[in-house]
Amino acid sequence: MATFDELTNEAFQIKMNAVKRLVSVLLGDFKSMEPEVIRKLMDLGFSDGKIKSTKSRAETVRQILNVIESVVGGPVVDSAVRGMFTSIDEINLINAQIHQQLNSISDISAVVGRNRADIIRKVSESMFGVEYRNNFVLPLKKGLTQRAMTGIGFNQLESYLAQQMGNSPWVRFAAFNAVQQYDGAINEAIADEFKLNAYRYVGSLIEDSRPQCRRWVGKEVIKREDLNSELEWARMNGSGIVPATNEINFARFRGGYNCRHQAYPIRIDE
Repeated sequence: MATFDELTNEAFQIKMNAVKRLVSVLLGDFKSMEPEVIRKLMDLGFSDGKIKSTKSRAETVRQILNVIESVVGGPVVDSAVRGMFTSIDEINLINAQIHQQLNSISDISAVVGRNRADIIRKVSESMFGVEYRNNFVLPLKKGLTQRAMTGIGFNQLESYLAQQMGNSPWVRFAAFNAVQQYDGAINEAIADEFKLNAYRYVGSLIEDSRPQCRRWVGKEVIKREDLNSELEWARMNGSGIVPATNEINFARFRGGYNCRHQAYPIRIDE
């Protein structure tokens, strides 16, 4: 039988494979949007390869922003993300093994199945709502507007668009955190279903690991009743904690965005 450490290491590798697949899905979605953005930009009118100057600067900016908003401003990746997580079974299976060993829970499939829609909704809202707009849509709007208004040619505008939509650093960030939060949300649901009262905080430490993660890995076990004080410590002495983190969603948000660690709920005797 695999040890707990072996199972959690395997779980991390499974999640990293899921991250790669989600990156591919997102980049494919963005690539498919490019022709529509380009077509609508061309509809603005170009002369000698540059946007025509027949409109006022404010009107041109407004039209460029409308182009971006109409194509990529909405929940454009939502259906792909939902489909991706609906089809992920490996994470659920490894979690079943982990909780069999940690908590003698023989079957988590009913819990996962009953909460799957809510779990996917939480992840989608977290990473592909405000985060998507702030870290992808708005920078894309700003970059395109700045370049268009300096009079660069259409070919350069098209190249910039292809670079941003085909190689955005936000994609990797979003995919990693979405997968980690999906896994965490499963553990959040298990903690609630089985009334588990503590967490094992696991994962490797690296050079830039946050202070709170170093603290919690060192503790190994964190009682749920101590979470509020631990989170207050993290806010005062740590860095990067997601503001919305609380004792209920701790397994989902853990040490913050890009956190490599996992908080597995357990039951301990008081």
